[in-house]
Amino acid sequence: METTIWYNIHNCGDGAASLKMFESEELAEWDEQAEIDADYGWGDSCVGRIVVKHNGEIFVEEINTIDDVMKEIEEEMGYSYNKSRLKEYQTKLNALEEMRKQK
Repeated sequence: METTIWYNIHNCGDGAASLKMFESEELAEWDEQAEIDADYGWGDSCVGRIVVKHNGEIFVEEINTIDDVMKEIEEEMGYSYNKSRLKEYQTKLNALEEMRKQK
């Protein structure tokens, strides 16, 4: 049995990087585009995958689903009073909702 875990590497802006894992390639690519749109991205694509071969269940912490990403954006919206930023968050939520419907 094989399980594929998709990821995107985030530029933290202070010389550090962080790995964010996703349930699908589409969600990882969406996350990368969101980083580019916010001017936090890298010059090259940082989306990739890890293929795990196993004989049973595997457990990996923090693999983000569409619901997880939507919740994170909604939490960020609660802290923002900038109207253009709120509009940007709503646009992201709408795009994720469309992605969810296509699943």
